Amino acid sequence: YIGEYMEVNKKIINKLKERDNDTFELVYYEYKDLVYFVAFSILKNKNDTEEIVQDVFIRMLNEIDKFDGRYFKAWLLKMTKNLSINRYRSNNKEDSISDEEIGNFASIDEFKKRDYLLEIEEILDEQSFKVVVLHLVYGMKHRETAEYLNIPLGTVCTLFNNAIKKLKKIYSERD
Repeated sequence: YIGEYMEVNKKIINKLKERDNDTFELVYYEYKDLVYFVAFSILKNKNDTEEIVQDVFIRMLNEIDKFDGRYFKAWLLKMTKNLSINRYRSNNKEDSISDEEIGNFASIDEFKKRDYLLEIEEILDEQSFKVVVLHLVYGMKHRETAEYLNIPLGTVCTLFNNAIKKLKKIYSERD
């Protein structure tokens, strides 16, 4: 029975890799309730949970070629958990700051900007500095920064918010 189950599983995975729509629907309807339950248990929000369910199945299709062929359900649920935690973190950023609070970094004189960057580089750890610079200097969105640095979106949001809090504290103590 186990050998038969594994063979069916391999066939389903191969069909998914071929982008077979019927197989995708089969997998979707088999796992959508479980994915929803896991996401909702983390997010406690219907709209976010529904978006995560969509994101999980899109990502599953996009990353099926990377799947090693074992424990499909565990792989899918781990993906659900990670996406849900990232969404939860990005929704619950404490004291997140707006672009207005940061100010228009682009309008600062180039010499002052260079001085600020050198000073900020000394204050922050390397990864936080990269996140701040990519956002403020290069105008990258947090999602783009996460992809560029190959780290989770939630980590980028946390690094950015903590860095800004630290900088605000240091600069407010100087005034």
